Amino acid sequence: MSDDESGGIFGGYYAEGEHPPIAENLIMPIPDEPPTFMVTEADTTLVDVLAEVAARRENLDHKWRALRNEQDGTGEHMVKMARLAREGCDEAFNTGRGSWCHVLAEDFAWAMAQAGHGGLRSELINVAAVAVAWIEDLDRRGK
Repeated sequence: MSDDESGGIFGGYYAEGEHPPIAENLIMPIPDEPPTFMVTEADTTLVDVLAEVAARRENLDHKWRALRNEQDGTGEHMVKMARLAREGCDEAFNTGRGSWCHVLAEDFAWAMAQAGHGGLRSELINVAAVAVAWIEDLDRRGK
């Protein structure tokens, strides 16, 4: 499955430059070179969130140690679920009800539909990026 087949907010489903309102805040161009990170006061939220994620990730090693080197359980059998998630996300944004929940659900569903290492890894990076962006938004809103 190509990256464009995932469609929806992060794929080829929308014409170039056409996105639901919240997606404009989430989509960033991919730089030619990897970014260099300089921590500033404005980045404190991102740094704090990533530190929390790293700590939680360490805890997962202890809890789910048996899952190392196991099958992913993803693949073509999950494509129908992914398409339904995309349709639900699109409908929500088209009717003004779109939310972080819809975006994360869609990205997670497309990750579950990936059979190969490269596609799965890429989609899981999307899932992580959306989750971090959502956490940052929660923190900004003080919830």
